[in-house]
Amino acid sequence: MKNISYLFLITLSISLLLGTTSAMAQNDDEQALRSILAINNEVEQKITDDVYYHHIIELNADKKPWGDAEGYKEKVFCYFIINDSSEIQLIKIKVVLEKEDEVGYQNFLYDEKEQMIMSYTDYYRNEERIGQQGAYFGEKSIAAVSVNNDIFIGDDLTDDMVSAARKFYLSGRRYKRMFETIVSLQLSK
Repeated sequence: MKNISYLFLITLSISLLLGTTSAMAQNDDEQALRSILAINNEVEQKITDDVYYHHIIELNADKKPWGDAEGYKEKVFCYFIINDSSEIQLIKIKVVLEKEDEVGYQNFLYDEKEQMIMSYTDYYRNEERIGQQGAYFGEKSIAAVSVNNDIFIGDDLTDDMVSAARKFYLSGRRYKRMFETIVSLQLSK
């Protein structure tokens, strides 16, 4: 009986410890999300105030048929700073994707190390909002996912949400590489 009680106490202690660890991780993710949203609000204000340098790239500007996509057009806005050492730091990329009567507004936010910390997309059809998806990235993990204004953190994340967040992350990396290529061409003159 003593061994069973001792085993029960050990199991209970481990369960409580894991629950506490999970709660602490959830709190860290919530704090990371708050921080990312605050940074994004600050960046948006600076974009409004015309603080950043920016490049605009327009793809398929005449909306000619592109594969199976009718009326496809993509406009990419890259916001960046040039620091005192003349180094360029990417801050945010905004993409407007048009396809027939649908428009997607994508946002990719980067931190001071140019690591992506947010990917957010609003979807519209005939100017009516039809959905939203977002992914918020911590130092080494997905801090949160948002779907139609609902936020999911930690254990609430499903495999599908994690998979979608990874796709957003990879998309943001591709846009960042595009920006880096354009800047390298610009600076090579």
